[in-house]
Amino acid sequence: MNFSPESFFSTWASFGGFNNDPVVQLDFQQKGVERASSDIERLLDPRRSYDKPFAERCARGEGTWEEFFAKLYDNDDTAHTYLAALVAHKMLGVQAEVVIDGELSLPQVTSRLGEVRLVTGDLIVRGDIWNEGCLVVLGSLVVDGAYSATQEPISQCIVLGNMSARAVENRSSLSVRGDLQGAMAVYGEYNDRCTTVGGTLRTPVLISQHHFFVCSSTETELTYDLSQPSDDQQRKAEEIIRPELIVEDEYEEGAYTLDIDSLLCRVRDGASIRSQ
Repeated sequence: MNFSPESFFSTWASFGGFNNDPVVQLDFQQKGVERASSDIERLLDPRRSYDKPFAERCARGEGTWEEFFAKLYDNDDTAHTYLAALVAHKMLGVQAEVVIDGELSLPQVTSRLGEVRLVTGDLIVRGDIWNEGCLVVLGSLVVDGAYSATQEPISQCIVLGNMSARAVENRSSLSVRGDLQGAMAVYGEYNDRCTTVGGTLRTPVLISQHHFFVCSSTETELTYDLSQPSDDQQRKAEEIIRPELIVEDEYEEGAYTLDIDSLLCRVRDGASIRSQ
């Protein structure tokens, strides 16, 4: 899909929804919008761009949306990618849904950090997916199995609709404009990235390990801080989690914690983690 800087900036300038967008309000705020605008203008200006050949091709109408998102991904700033996705949504609309059998078998562009995939409609995955690059979905993302994202290489996932999966295992940046639902569990790790949900995060079990969940609201049965669980969190975990997934804490004598590796293996396989 051809990308026009002139049309992009015209749409950006007329876009009145940035400050009202729930993810922008929760995570980026006005300063993030202003910084992204300045950085993208510089990227696409042939006189100032750090990638002059790309900027010149775009000016001639030869660039593509996928290449544009690849350049944003290389800057490793989720705000840039998310805001550009909002503009792409306004310009392109939500198109036909795409159904795949896992493995992210989609058209892609290779960037410095990894593979970049753009889906202009809903994405339905019949199985598990492992995201090691940048995935931008202008519609909703439905994963029959587990969604997993790596810390290294750095990954990004932008979903402008709702997202649902049997389980979500995120070690990088995940931004969902609508609701996020993990039927069995949602797990977040790595404190340099966060999971942002503009709507409601719904899951029976929400586990964090040095990871920030920034959500408009949450609906959970158990919220568990793996790095330092409270007494109430530990009691609740022992009530609802299978006994074999509760183990002695190797760092604190007499204390117990979740066996996170075994728990994640079970949810990836679709096996119950509940005691009943």
